[in-house]
Amino acid sequence: MGRNCMEQISRFDLTPEQWPYGTLRIIVLSTTLRAPPDNLKDRVEIYSGDLTALLGDLDAAGHRHAYVDGGTTIQGFVNLGRLDEITITQMPVLIGAGKPLFGKTLRDVPLRVAHVVACPSDHIQIRYRIETAR
Repeated sequence: MGRNCMEQISRFDLTPEQWPYGTLRIIVLSTTLRAPPDNLKDRVEIYSGDLTALLGDLDAAGHRHAYVDGGTTIQGFVNLGRLDEITITQMPVLIGAGKPLFGKTLRDVPLRVAHVVACPSDHIQIRYRIETAR
């Protein structure tokens, strides 16, 4: 996940019972942080190097699947062609001003709807398959 996402989670100050990631290894991508906030020290690790190098290390360690979170982080994975699926959650709110969901991508990324869920809280989750994934 990206730094902004991690900082939002840190503000929740979750107890071990509330931690949604269980025992998953959480790597936070950041060019500005060298250490996580105190309440996440034993839960996340900070990585500030090259994304391609990190992916090579994870591949070499046998990792084959990852949950990627945070707009800029997702953008990096998309630009490297390393995502095969993406889930977008739409909330029932029109925002007067905002910023692009993922920022600039190097190319258009064709998507194919794989699954749609309408949730009781009026939001919708759409899972897409990325047609250009490696």
